[in-house]
Amino acid sequence: MEKLAVFCWTLAAPCLIVTGLRCSAALKFIHFRHPFRCLKESLYTLIRGEKGAFGALCTALAGAAGTGNIAGVSTALAVGGAGSLVWMCLFSLLGTATAYREASLLCPFGGSPMKALKEGMHASLPAAFYAFCLAGCGLAMGCMVQSGAAAEAMEAAFSMPKWVSGALLAAGALTVLAGGARLLCATASALTPLMSLLWMGLCLLITVLKREALPHALQQLLYSAAGIKSAAAGFAGAVLTRSIRVGMARGVFSNEAGLGSLGLMLGEQERDPRRCGRLAALAVCIDTPLMCTLTGLAVILATPFANCSTPSAVEAIGLVLGQGAARLAAVCTLLFAFGTVIAWSYCGCKGFAWLTKGKALWLYRWICCAAAAAGACLQSGLVWGLADCFNALLAFPNCLLLWQFRTFPLPRTEKKR
Repeated sequence: MEKLAVFCWTLAAPCLIVTGLRCSAALKFIHFRHPFRCLKESLYTLIRGEKGAFGALCTALAGAAGTGNIAGVSTALAVGGAGSLVWMCLFSLLGTATAYREASLLCPFGGSPMKALKEGMHASLPAAFYAFCLAGCGLAMGCMVQSGAAAEAMEAAFSMPKWVSGALLAAGALTVLAGGARLLCATASALTPLMSLLWMGLCLLITVLKREALPHALQQLLYSAAGIKSAAAGFAGAVLTRSIRVGMARGVFSNEAGLGSLGLMLGEQERDPRRCGRLAALAVCIDTPLMCTLTGLAVILATPFANCSTPSAVEAIGLVLGQGAARLAAVCTLLFAFGTVIAWSYCGCKGFAWLTKGKALWLYRWICCAAAAAGACLQSGLVWGLADCFNALLAFPNCLLLWQFRTFPLPRTEKKR
């Protein structure tokens, strides 16, 4: 499964990079030329927007800011080296343009990429393929990966059996999914800000306490990203390629830019294309450059105190701040996982409904619960490989959609409104 995931991402990575560059060019690279002005516009949209803007952003972040920010970052550092964190952040800059365009394009179609592919491009087969991959992502990335990461964290912190964590997530997901989009939005609005601020606070505290090692950590990041240390060994190209591929795979896993899911989560609650695009870009900025960077720095700063080469994020917090903080981080991981399970299960329901013409949705909801319960006990390598495969496959029809649509609303970035 790992080899298949590598092959899929070898094909998907260039597509996402070229698509991100094209979206950036269409935006005249304004997010590179005026990043703070763009951020200001996005925050203005959130603060002064309609009542549903905050709920829409929280729903999008619930799907994006899952264990990709916790287990995903640790996995990226272990497999691709410290430089993969740099590449995650660099690709997220392209991801802001991709997220803006896909969300603004999907908004007139109710946020549905399948509807945009079929009605906007008259491409029924890519729409069905996207729906199939979306349903698969809901099970693999949305349920199994999240449940596995949460179960490992709870077992390490509280000695809780993995099946108990899986059962809790499955029961909670079934309850929220039965309540529909309104209960999902209310749950995300309550949980996402709390767990995000709590997690960033723990990681920021590690950075402050270990600030004397911060310059060396930053140097390690840059050297690893450029393959400088590997050059002397003669395999810099292979290490750099792996760092880029892993960084991009984990970055997309975390912020979902290029998958169409942000537009799907935002499009049903936000009807203005520009506002929808800004909220999607803001979600990417919060997820990867902010949360993933803080998590990655916390893991790197705690690595000298660990018995292994790369500790998990929860272990890193425990090594520096103590067992109490590790248990708090484990609970935070469980909440992150729960938010992603319900958000991606909802997205998966949309894909399943497209394939079955809206029939037997109860069956997919029960399959999601079973996947969440099973994911807690399955081998993590198999689950991550399956999720990476579906992620890469989901990107292809979405990139096709972004390339075929020639026009989309440009963002306003005037200083005065």
